[in-house]
Amino acid sequence: MEERTTKEFYNDFLESRMIEYRIKGNERIDKALETISKYTTEGCNVFDAGCGIGLASEQVSKIIGDNGKIWACDLSDKNIWYANKTIQKKNITFFEADLINDQQEILNTIPKNTIDVIYLVDVIEHIPIDAHEIVFNIFKKLLNGESYIILTYPSPQFQKYLKKNKQEELQIIDQIIELDHILEIAKKYDLSIQHYSLEKVWNTHNQYVHCVLQTDSSLRTDTKDKVGIIKKIQKRLKWEWNKKVIYPYRRAKYVNSIFQD
Repeated sequence: MEERTTKEFYNDFLESRMIEYRIKGNERIDKALETISKYTTEGCNVFDAGCGIGLASEQVSKIIGDNGKIWACDLSDKNIWYANKTIQKKNITFFEADLINDQQEILNTIPKNTIDVIYLVDVIEHIPIDAHEIVFNIFKKLLNGESYIILTYPSPQFQKYLKKNKQEELQIIDQIIELDHILEIAKKYDLSIQHYSLEKVWNTHNQYVHCVLQTDSSLRTDTKDKVGIIKKIQKRLKWEWNKKVIYPYRRAKYVNSIFQD
């Protein structure tokens, strides 16, 4: 891989990969949203840390409604530009910031002790391990007394497979995140693990980890648990509809019209 900064890598990643997510969707993002939606309710304040082009924020904004607020940052200025061009939601603020190097920018943008949910969708593995404490220091300053941090990332099994068999699929920083590391972070920042699971994505078992950390682990009886099962749509019919209608429409709206400006 040529020598590039992380920011340059993700600026290039917009057109090489991210735009296709906007057109065709992405199953791992959909799967992450299933978990995020269980901990996000109307009126929540949310921080989408490493938002990419804002696909998760766009969907979460529908859950939190007008009484909630999403702050969404990414280190790629091109991703933020594209998110602002394609998503106009009054309850979302997109801004450029590096989780490691722009701590003050983040703290100046998001009011302290106001965030109910922080989520990182395919982000934690792209932050150097030795910088995780910097990032969690910021999170602790933003969270209120009863909050969640949601991490979705490739499982150790999947990362080891990629490193051995498909290195071209790895990004500029792409690390193996072991459970022991998550436990260490949780202990250091007085967090408890509310949920940890290995998820099937793209018909591959144990491919992704979904981990939910919580700030308040006190015993309670009024648990909130959204129960919702998305009805299965026959894949053949869905694919034909997407191929003939949805994908051409999205390409015209989100690629042709944007990059012709």
